Amino acid sequence: MAEVLRHYGYSIDRITNVNYAGMEIDIEGRHLVTGIPLYAECKCYETEIDSPKLQAFCGKYMAKWLKEKRSHGLFIALPGINSHAKGYYREYCELSSEVTIRLSEEEQVLNAIFNTETVAGPDLISKLITQDLGTPGDWHLLYTDKGLYWAQYVIPTGGGIPTSIALFDSKGNSLSDKGTLDYLMKLYVELNDFRLIIIRGDTTFQTPVFQEEAEEIVEVNGSSACFEYQFPASPQHFVGRQSILQEVETFTQTVLNQETSSRGILFQADSGWGKSSVVLASVARLQDMGHFAVAIDSRSASSSQFILRVISYALSKFDDLGSRVSLEAIPTTITGFDGAVSSLLRVGRALEQEGKLLFIFLDQFENIFFLPDTLRRIRDLLFSICDARTNVILGFSWKTDLIGSTSEFPYQLRDAITSASKHISLDTFSEVETAALLLKLSDELRAPLRKDLEFFRKGIHGY
Repeated sequence: MAEVLRHYGYSIDRITNVNYAGMEIDIEGRHLVTGIPLYAECKCYETEIDSPKLQAFCGKYMAKWLKEKRSHGLFIALPGINSHAKGYYREYCELSSEVTIRLSEEEQVLNAIFNTETVAGPDLISKLITQDLGTPGDWHLLYTDKGLYWAQYVIPTGGGIPTSIALFDSKGNSLSDKGTLDYLMKLYVELNDFRLIIIRGDTTFQTPVFQEEAEEIVEVNGSSACFEYQFPASPQHFVGRQSILQEVETFTQTVLNQETSSRGILFQADSGWGKSSVVLASVARLQDMGHFAVAIDSRSASSSQFILRVISYALSKFDDLGSRVSLEAIPTTITGFDGAVSSLLRVGRALEQEGKLLFIFLDQFENIFFLPDTLRRIRDLLFSICDARTNVILGFSWKTDLIGSTSEFPYQLRDAITSASKHISLDTFSEVETAALLLKLSDELRAPLRKDLEFFRKGIHGY
């Protein structure tokens, strides 16, 4: 960013602080023509930056501004700032007529880099993907110790999501050097989940991806009969948990009324306590209410592509979705992770006009705790939906009796999902629910209960 500011006519006096742990750089400079001082702070994090960090910069900048009121402040935030920080910026910075503090987020930073003409633009990179390779999807500009590199996702002909990736240097030259490719694939592990397109002269190679066949998207299957213990209970065989379903309905209404920023719902319980059955019952109840809901088995996940496939599957599942929302809001392809977020937000905004919600439940989610890159993408997706406060809900269910200490899992990512979700714990069956279950058993057996069970049931009701 110091180099970018120099391109825009600033002399950089000094970089006052470099903190590699926090990835932040404070820059002091002065405009070459006007002599106006500039104080800039750069912050780069995995998730959007919160208000305290912006407020801390404003406090430091004001000390400089009081000495020279011509000063300009620049807060550079990657990937951006969250909704709370945006509210603070708009009220106290953007609208101020005296203090000049400006914000640069990812889009502005990328445009500034491209305007220096030291890096090829995204239009040039996308044109390098020839028709025989597929269609260009999302792209990323990778910042590394060895310089800037391009990663261009490629959607195969007739496909719905990107399955390949092509890598280029900052000028748009295709990378084929094994040392550089290995460096990038190790640095950005997620790239390994895609076929790598290697272009050498007029020849193109694609490396295989072995997990693609295994990562089939499968819905949660319910039982075909009562007490078929190998499967969770289907909605028609579901007994009890009415208070849980009521909580789901109440949460749905708070979302429709814009009374909460949360766009996640989480079921937690020990193994065998009926989480998957509750998920299926919730899906059925929500569909009866006119909403769109689907439950996906997370045990098929094996790569960071999983969430792309889930979103593509969910949007294609509902044939009547196009009759309820604008067809332009429903994407025919998912261009990548950024495209997946944009697609869901477009659908969510269209559903707002209809007063309906789209629920995507990820059951058996504890499997994804062992896939940090996949978990990180799902967390980022949830945060983006929460920030937009649109009509899309991500649902989760996972076990609370996992073997191993908390530190063995990416608990920070897991806890971030928990904090952004409506948390519903499943308790043991109440006496009334146990009685209802025993009566259901008697009906299925078409025989009276054994004397000890009948005594237990009567004891529950107090007679």
